[in-house]
Amino acid sequence: MKRAFVLAAAAVAFAAPAAMGQSVNVEINRGDASNIRSCPSEVGGSFDDVCYNRVTSSLFWLGPLPTPVSRTRERVTQLNCDRRVEYKDGTDRAAIAAEFCPKVSQLPNIVSMAR
Repeated sequence: MKRAFVLAAAAVAFAAPAAMGQSVNVEINRGDASNIRSCPSEVGGSFDDVCYNRVTSSLFWLGPLPTPVSRTRERVTQLNCDRRVEYKDGTDRAAIAAEFCPKVSQLPNIVSMAR
């Protein structure tokens, strides 16, 4: 309940300056892919997908406020190496898929990393 209230308050805070004609400036920085490993496409499945971690930080300047609001998140991204559609050229996903999908069976996975 508390989290829902905080998210609702944040949504109102970000929407209010835009609705009143004030500017909202956003700066997003994505870190390099780290901890690249093989992972299962489904629970109990074979390890034929590629997973990696990435830290993303963002700064929001709300209208006339002098100090930005910052947020940092670490997310896990999973790439399906058996996709019929290619990942969009020039993106990080496409570069990581091109480099690591051909050798997904040689990558460490959660089971082998725990040993």
